[in-house]
Amino acid sequence: MSGVINPANAYHVTHYRRRNKLTLPMILNNINNHKLLSAILLAVFVTLVMVLTPVINKLLGKS
Repeated sequence: MSGVINPANAYHVTHYRRRNKLTLPMILNNINNHKLLSAILLAVFVTLVMVLTPVINKLLGKS
């Protein structure tokens, strides 16, 4: 690795490796820290909901 290692990043990496059970909280924490990532995930979630809602309605309507 070239360049200066960010102590915060190094801490998060070692902390993440030490506590694999906290994967979900770490992911949520990273999402909170990265506004762009959270915006992308929100857009994906909204798109999935818009796509799945008519499909679910058709399935419920036919059943």
